[in-house]
Amino acid sequence: MKAKLGKSYCLSAVIFFLVIFSSSSCQWLNGSSTSETKLGPFRLMISPACENVSSHIETKKHADGSEELLTAQCDCGGTSILIRGTQLIVNGQTYGTVKDDDTISVRNGQVLVNSKTRSATGQN
Repeated sequence: MKAKLGKSYCLSAVIFFLVIFSSSSCQWLNGSSTSETKLGPFRLMISPACENVSSHIETKKHADGSEELLTAQCDCGGTSILIRGTQLIVNGQTYGTVKDDDTISVRNGQVLVNSKTRSATGQN
C-alpha cells in the first residue's frame, strides 16, 4: 500500500510540475510580456514589457465645455509613443493618424494600430 501511495504522490507531483511549466514556458523562454495602459482615449500595448511606464496628457478646454487632445505621451523602457493631435509618433518616426478608441501596439519595434501593421511615413 505504501508503495502505491508513494508512486501516486510522485506521479501527481510530476504532473503538477509539467502543467505549471508548460503554461508559463512560452513567456519564460522568450522573455517577453506586454505592458498595457490607457492613454487618454487610446489603449497601448507595448512588448517587451517595462517596469516603469510614464505618461503625460495635454488637453485644451473649449468654451462649450468640450476638450481637445493636444498631446499624449507614454514612455515605456526604450519605447516612446507620442500622439500629437491625431498624428502617431513612435520613437521619433511618424506612423500616420489615429482616432479615439484605437489600440496602438508596439511589439519589438513593430507598430500596429488596431492589429494592422503601420510603416513609418517620416521622421518627426
